[in-house]
Amino acid sequence: MRDIAVVAFSQRQEAMINTESEVEFMVPLMNEAKDAVGLTQQEMGFTCSGSSDFLAGQAFSFVMTIDGTGPVPPISESHVEQDGAWALYEAWDALNAWMIEKIAQHKGVTVPTFANVTWQFTATDSAPDGEVRCRPVFALTESFCRANKLPYKKPHGAGATVAPCIEVSHSVLALRYSRVLTKDMVRRTPRAPR
Repeated sequence: MRDIAVVAFSQRQEAMINTESEVEFMVPLMNEAKDAVGLTQQEMGFTCSGSSDFLAGQAFSFVMTIDGTGPVPPISESHVEQDGAWALYEAWDALNAWMIEKIAQHKGVTVPTFANVTWQFTATDSAPDGEVRCRPVFALTESFCRANKLPYKKPHGAGATVAPCIEVSHSVLALRYSRVLTKDMVRRTPRAPR
């Protein structure tokens, strides 16, 4: 087994990059990291890169950035798309905040093609003042169960009142629960199959 270690790194923090291409931005950083340990491009055997197509404003922006790594001589390269991971985290965080707010208000929520999370209200016969019990209910949607070959059963018990579910709105998540997402970014994050 080969030993692996982080032996150098380089960083630069910017509020906005609007005067340089990704290659112009990255080349000095890569050279600085290599110079710190005395490596040349010819001594590199593997490169792992990450890109942000959303921030770059174009698809497959990493292809252009590979020019900055000095692709000659050819070496093994791995690529990680950062936009998807970042957008998924931001969308999940916004969805979580929205769901917590709605559940705290004793409202149900629907995440289309995935699940309903709601409340089941049941009157308590033994309580003298007609107290109502609230019980949380989580139910996968029929389409999610069908797509994943899972058994589906209706979640509502007999004689119980269930809080109506509000369907998630991509616009509301983007505008109210996130400072960085757009409606389209929320909509495009990974979803359960229909």
